[in-house]
Amino acid sequence: MMQITDTEHMTLMRDAFPLLNDPKILAENLRIWRTDSTKIAYDFIQEGLKDGSTTTEYPQEAAELFSLLFNYWLAPNFYPITALREFKHRIHCLGLIMDSLGVPLIDHDSDMEDRLAEGFFLLASNPQ
Repeated sequence: MMQITDTEHMTLMRDAFPLLNDPKILAENLRIWRTDSTKIAYDFIQEGLKDGSTTTEYPQEAAELFSLLFNYWLAPNFYPITALREFKHRIHCLGLIMDSLGVPLIDHDSDMEDRLAEGFFLLASNPQ
């Protein structure tokens, strides 16, 4: 999640979002989100199961759900959000969903939600 708090990275992503209007590019991204992103999330969950930081009985499902919500639901071009507080609320919700599955991703007592919301909010801003 480090890249999400990187302003330069998120600005590049924002500027590339219009490419998703091309059906072929969108289809390829959906494939990557379904396969590659899910595999990465699954591997992290497996590491958490090994070290005890994750307790889920649904590692594959949690990985799929995370990939879907993180890559699609948090993207403002698919589910528009216009206020930073809305992103904070959505990210908090995602954290609670993952917590309920036994995959704690967000430290709710830190500024992580704020930093993630600020990063995603860059995606909703208009290019300069």
